[in-house]
Amino acid sequence: MALIWVLCPNLRGARLFELDASNDTVKFLRELRRPDVQLREAHFDNDEDLPEVLADSARDQLERRSAESYSAFLARELDAARKDHQFDGLVICAEPRLLDILRKKLTPKVVARVVGTIEQDLYNVNESDLVAYLRDIGAAKAAS
Repeated sequence: MALIWVLCPNLRGARLFELDASNDTVKFLRELRRPDVQLREAHFDNDEDLPEVLADSARDQLERRSAESYSAFLARELDAARKDHQFDGLVICAEPRLLDILRKKLTPKVVARVVGTIEQDLYNVNESDLVAYLRDIGAAKAAS
């Protein structure tokens, strides 16, 4: 049986789970906190933290830079875990823009282990609800 990890990132952090296809369950492994990112504007946790005068295009640029930096961090973490044989397959659940950025940062060897993607931010979804999303994309079959 293959060991499948499920990564659920957003701009605030990422939650990492393990899929157990034998009994159709997901277990929380750990949180991958977003390291501090140096940006021209103040660090932000949400839109309320951004200055009200910040134009939409500037906000988009800040979010993109934050997403690129965090995606590069996640890609390094995943590649190190791959080298240590910690997972055989990977499912990534992220909103489409972040998913696209993360895919571009992943190494080819990690990309080869991606068995599915879900274009939704599932960071706050609990384990039992996450199973339903994984079932929909057939991730359990990939673990067999």
